[in-house]
Amino acid sequence: MIPIEVETRIALFYFRRHLAEDIDLNLSSLLLPYYLDEENKPSADEMVNLAIKFLEQALKEYE
Repeated sequence: MIPIEVETRIALFYFRRHLAEDIDLNLSSLLLPYYLDEENKPSADEMVNLAIKFLEQALKEYE
């Protein structure tokens, strides 16, 4: 079994290297406001779910 730290580093490498730049920038633009708003900051799980939904849709449109 691969340790979670190794999986995370591999995923981050793949994400940064192979994700289209416009999708990466749009994802950052989507998530950044949530991190700037300390009062209404969603949980990490909510942020991941939001990002996954965005990425799934963006990748469908990108094909």
